[in-house]
Amino acid sequence: SVPSDLINSAINAMGEAGVLVVCSAGNEGPASGEPGSSTILWPAKLPSVLTVGAVDEQGKLTAFSSTGDTENNSKPNLVELGEGILTAGTTSDGPWGPGLVASLVRGTSFACPRVVAVAAQLIEARKTARREWNSVGIKEQVKKVCGEPNSLGQRSCVG
Repeated sequence: SVPSDLINSAINAMGEAGVLVVCSAGNEGPASGEPGSSTILWPAKLPSVLTVGAVDEQGKLTAFSSTGDTENNSKPNLVELGEGILTAGTTSDGPWGPGLVASLVRGTSFACPRVVAVAAQLIEARKTARREWNSVGIKEQVKKVCGEPNSLGQRSCVG
């Protein structure tokens, strides 16, 4: 992903307007551990973005999930199940011609929608109670719902 001033400005404007922006961390593997090292992809590395990494069924960070320090901010902010996800798709050249197929997939892009679902439920609950939240409040509440951080400072919504 190549950074774009236009998209950076749009994401920052959305945050200021109270919109929560959630992005996948990327599948580049963990950072080297050196201060300031990061494999987090743009725009997930922006400070205002809630960045989601991937864990396996045991809650361990996957070997592919990007990590790192971005602008004095450890990322990903949250981790979620991102390995062994059952998906459905179509095929055009199966043994019986076109049809549906099921496969197990992995990636932070499959972890991210689960965190978005938690955020959407929280936003809806606040709407029902006629309370407003800004994007920072939503982000903090999602982190709270997803539990205490592990030794790496990551929280998981798994479960």
